[in-house]
Amino acid sequence: MGRNALSLELEDRYMFRPQWGVKAFTGLTCLFGDGQACDAEHLYPMAGAGVFYVIKPKENLLVSAEFAQGKSGNRGFYLRFGHPF
Repeated sequence: MGRNALSLELEDRYMFRPQWGVKAFTGLTCLFGDGQACDAEHLYPMAGAGVFYVIKPKENLLVSAEFAQGKSGNRGFYLRFGHPF
């Protein structure tokens, strides 16, 4: 863990039906501070993909399921409502 974090994430979304879509994303985070430098040892890359369904198109309300793989075998499955950004 680091006192500070710097993060960059890229995401692309593709609609293949009026309310269904898929997404792919990748990111990189650096943890630093308290004498810890932002160097290769403290970089944490990740990549993932998911599917989403638009519940209410006018309000842009959706539900998504995503899987991400990170450094050192870390991984996660996420179920969420709405866009993260």
